[in-house]
Amino acid sequence: MRYTKIVVRLALTLFTGALLLTGAQPLTSHAATPAGALAGWSIVSSPNHGTATNDLRGVSCASASFCKAVGFYNAGRVHHTLIGSWNGTTWSIDLSPDKGWGNNVFGVSCASVSSCKAVGFYNAGGVHHTLIESWNGVNWSIDPSPNKGTGYNILDGVSCPPATMSCKAVGYYYNISLGVTKTLIESWNGTTWSIVPSPNSVSTENILYGVSCHAPDSCQAVGYNVNSTLIESWNGTTWSIVPSPNSGIGINLLLSVSCYPAAITCQAVGEYANASLGAYQTLVESWNGASWSIVPSPNSGTSDNELM
Repeated sequence: MRYTKIVVRLALTLFTGALLLTGAQPLTSHAATPAGALAGWSIVSSPNHGTATNDLRGVSCASASFCKAVGFYNAGRVHHTLIGSWNGTTWSIDLSPDKGWGNNVFGVSCASVSSCKAVGFYNAGGVHHTLIESWNGVNWSIDPSPNKGTGYNILDGVSCPPATMSCKAVGYYYNISLGVTKTLIESWNGTTWSIVPSPNSVSTENILYGVSCHAPDSCQAVGYNVNSTLIESWNGTTWSIVPSPNSGIGINLLLSVSCYPAAITCQAVGEYANASLGAYQTLVESWNGASWSIVPSPNSGTSDNELM
C-alpha cells in the first residue's frame, strides 16, 4: 500500500526538536500567513513531550495570537496525540485525549478561538480507525466518528470555514480482503460527523490528503490515485472529480490545498517523480475558478524536493 511508503519516506518532515514555523489561516491545516503578519520566516521555540520523537503534522490559526499545531509523540513505542497552542508569544502543549493504543493526528482547522477540529487515526486491534478531536475553547475531547467497512480508516486533512458550524474531513479507507483503497470524506453539521459519498477515479487506489473550504458549499480536496493527481470538488450537495494535470509520466501526488476566501482561487502542492533526475520534485497546481493548471515551482538541488 503506497500510503505506508509515503508516510515513512516523507514523514512530513520529522520534527525531533519540534521546530514550528508560524503563520496560517483557518481555511485548512496548511494555509497562508495572515494579513498583517511580519514578512519572512523564523524558528520559534516549541516544547516537546518526553525525550522520544515529537512530530508535528498540521497547523491552523484563528488569529495572530491563537494557533493550534497537531501531531504525535512516542512513549514506549506507542504514539500519543500531541497538540500545541500558540498565544501570540509562546507555544505550550495542550492536554489531549487518546483512544486505543496508537494515536496520530495529521490535520487541524480552527474556525474560531473556541472551535477547532483535529483529525487522524487511532489503532485498536491492529486496525486503524478514524480519530477526530474537538476544541471548545477550554479543552480537547474526542468526537464520535464513523468508519467505513472493517479495514483501515484514516483521516488526513480537515477544513472548517470561519463563522460556520460545518467542517469537512478527508482521507481514505482500505478494504483488507480486496486490497482496494477508496476515498473517505466525513462532514460535520455542528452536532455529528457522517460519511459523505465521494467518487473514486480508479478501482484500486484513491487517497485524499488535504481539503480547503472557503464556504460550506465550496471545498476542494486533493490527493492521488495510483500514480496521478486526484482533485475533488464540493458544491454543497455532491463531491465530483475535477480534471487535474500531471507532470511527466511518473508518480504525481498532491498533499495539501488552500483556497482564498475572497476569490475563486486555490493553490495545491505536492510532488512528482522526475524520471530524468531519479528524484521527486515540487508540484504546484493552481485553480482559477474554471480549471487546474501546473505552476512552475523551484527546487533546491537535484535530490528530493517535496511540498506538503
